[in-house]
Amino acid sequence: DMALEDNSAQTRDWLLAQPLVVISQRTAALAKTLGFKRPATIASEASDAGLLNAMIQWHSQQSTNQ
Repeated sequence: DMALEDNSAQTRDWLLAQPLVVISQRTAALAKTLGFKRPATIASEASDAGLLNAMIQWHSQQSTNQ
């Protein structure tokens, strides 16, 4: 069905435009290879706290840039 294919393409484009927080340089490189548009934010440690801190830092940078 053509409508479903169009929706899938739009959903993929939307997903690839979203910011990412990852736990390693290798995962960031993989995201780029897969077509993610923004550079991934890499957490300082591979833990819930590390991911949360990276998200908070990313959000603070976005607020500063606006």
